[in-house]
Amino acid sequence: MYRAYLELSIAMFIVGSSVVVGKSLVASLPIFLLLGLRLGISTMILVPLVLWSEGRRILLISKKQWLILGMQALTGVFLFNLFLLYGLRLTSAVESGIILSTTPAMIALLSVFLLGERVSSSTWLGISLSVLGIIIINVVGGQQEIGNFSFLGNMLILLAVVCESLFTLFRKLQDEEISAVLTTAVVSLLGLIMVLPFMIYEGLQFDLGSLAISEWLMIVYYGVFVTVIAFVLWFRGVSRVSASTAGVFTGIMPVSTIILSYLFLQEQVSLVHFLGVGLIFCGILLAAKDNGRRNPT
Repeated sequence: MYRAYLELSIAMFIVGSSVVVGKSLVASLPIFLLLGLRLGISTMILVPLVLWSEGRRILLISKKQWLILGMQALTGVFLFNLFLLYGLRLTSAVESGIILSTTPAMIALLSVFLLGERVSSSTWLGISLSVLGIIIINVVGGQQEIGNFSFLGNMLILLAVVCESLFTLFRKLQDEEISAVLTTAVVSLLGLIMVLPFMIYEGLQFDLGSLAISEWLMIVYYGVFVTVIAFVLWFRGVSRVSASTAGVFTGIMPVSTIILSYLFLQEQVSLVHFLGVGLIFCGILLAAKDNGRRNPT
């Protein structure tokens, strides 16, 4: 069980770093081209690996499981990154990280409707505190140099949270015999197919030769660490814990984002941000405490 916790923690720290990398890259790259390059790199790594290690298992995937994999690609790869990257153009990485803190509460909320899980009064209180934190960030803290666009950007990040939550819940509906590596490979390939038409359109109008070496290195990091390593670790961890437990670990993602945004992007963290974070993390702790009572192992 502790190994699963470690895998989930590392995965979410890496995903948090993707917000900082994405914030840097969206300033110089079209969104769909960036996403397509990232998925192209991950697919080139994963598809040959899967064909060599467990190619026959692909033939055993049922139509139902293909549908679930398709929904994971749509929500966790295509829509999540679309909302996240466009949101990062309109708001700061710090505020994005704080909004992403609501993922545990969102997973708890959606698990009631999709998985039929019971949510206690403590968890509902946690959800309410998280929502209050978002309101404070948007109404009080969203007055930066980006101006009125900050609110729209934050709402796009919130839509990304919904997509990330659905992505996690769909994993719980999957056949346990489908490995994390196979799942990551299929989801990456399907995501690339979804992005490809838009990527080609933007790529024909953009000079890739204008990118600096540092930008190419960030793109490679995006494809290898964020897509391959983080996805494999996350899928492995989620398959061994409950959806609500996995949701608690997504709270590591905004911590990573906020710390790295301050260190590498020199973004300012205000008292309002700390208040929003405090309320959101109180909500996370309430949910985690309740989950620990129900799942002591």
